[in-house]
Amino acid sequence: AETIKEDSEVWQALAQEQEAAYLEAKQDFEAHQVQLVTIAHQDTAEAKAQVVQVKEAIKKSFNVRNFATEAIKLTTIENTMAQGLEAQIDPIEEGREYMIRLVLKPDAPKGPFEATLTLKTDSAKIPQIQVSISGTVL
Repeated sequence: AETIKEDSEVWQALAQEQEAAYLEAKQDFEAHQVQLVTIAHQDTAEAKAQVVQVKEAIKKSFNVRNFATEAIKLTTIENTMAQGLEAQIDPIEEGREYMIRLVLKPDAPKGPFEATLTLKTDSAKIPQIQVSISGTVL
């Protein structure tokens, strides 16, 4: 029972750390919009807005760390966003720390989006970790 309590506390601390990292990544992600708005001034002094599409994908990442006594592997990642978002698991220290790489591709549907990443593990105690992602593609 004590080990379960310790593991629970560790995962709660991990969840809080990941939430903070997610919020920071989300703010940074939203700062880099898929499209840019520029203002072109004409001779008549009228301003005309143009939308310029960014040709490159936007890449972000965050780390998932395991502070439990036993090693826990991240085995797969599932993504609920059907088009435009790719997610990949890269081990930093197998069973202890992983980098989750996200790529928002230029073909992502325009408008607001919400997606859930489900990180599958090899642990019976914690078989999966879910991470919510949201934003707006202009």
